[in-house]
Amino acid sequence: MTLSQVLIIKPPVLTGFDSSFISHENSFKAELTGIPGITAACSSNRVAVDEMGRAFNVHRTDKNSETTMTMRNMGIDFDFLNLYGIPLLAGRNFTPLDYNTSFDRLHNILISASAAKSLGFLSNEEAVGKISWSGVRNGM
Repeated sequence: MTLSQVLIIKPPVLTGFDSSFISHENSFKAELTGIPGITAACSSNRVAVDEMGRAFNVHRTDKNSETTMTMRNMGIDFDFLNLYGIPLLAGRNFTPLDYNTSFDRLHNILISASAAKSLGFLSNEEAVGKISWSGVRNGM
């Protein structure tokens, strides 16, 4: 797949993000993948090639350190890695149960190999379950 084969559909601007949003989104994706010629669908809060948001206070939970970092981030669903052909290097992919309309109930993240290295992990596997973050703000 190349980016020229990707159709980007933005949601209605006037629609609020409420408890029904995720089920509507999943239903829409299911309808899309039922159309001949469409092989996959995913959702994210940003277009894959756009500037990402920022996550503040990113730190390791396995070491008592005052060191925190700011890292770029984007919200993705459980189909994102597969659609874009991004390999999972350690841990597990997201599942539908990882999603919630309440930001406070989101507890799982995926990080890049460069993020794991920046945080001082010796391997991608070492980073699994040992990262915390807070204070997400949209990119400018």
